[in-house]
Amino acid sequence: MQYREQLEKMLVPTPPTFTMYGLLPVNTYEKQSPLGGVIKGFVFTNKSSGVNLSVSVSDTGSVTTFLSKDEMSYDLHEYLKFKKRENEYISDFFSVRLDKYIENLCALIKSELGDIITGKRWEDVPRDWMGYK
Repeated sequence: MQYREQLEKMLVPTPPTFTMYGLLPVNTYEKQSPLGGVIKGFVFTNKSSGVNLSVSVSDTGSVTTFLSKDEMSYDLHEYLKFKKRENEYISDFFSVRLDKYIENLCALIKSELGDIITGKRWEDVPRDWMGYK
């Protein structure tokens, strides 16, 4: 089974942890990757806080999760790096099976991202431009 189909099976219907924090599906998309292949994404929004959570996967199985609100955004890797927990990202989110990625994402939502998603706080995470700015 392709990664895009696997991710869809995990996010449709919406995981209970997402709905517990008010995240409802608003959009799915497919776009060409600049590196070749296709990226499929799923966007969830907490309508009361205006926070979006986007989870996407490439044909190679690379998964990215973004949190955004208004013009501000950061990805999960940037967030954990900012929190000085890059090792946690590497062990829990980098090169793990898709089902484990979503399981770990749900645990992180319950433990600390829930306040961001529900609008109780926002983290100003510096963007890592990796030398491109």
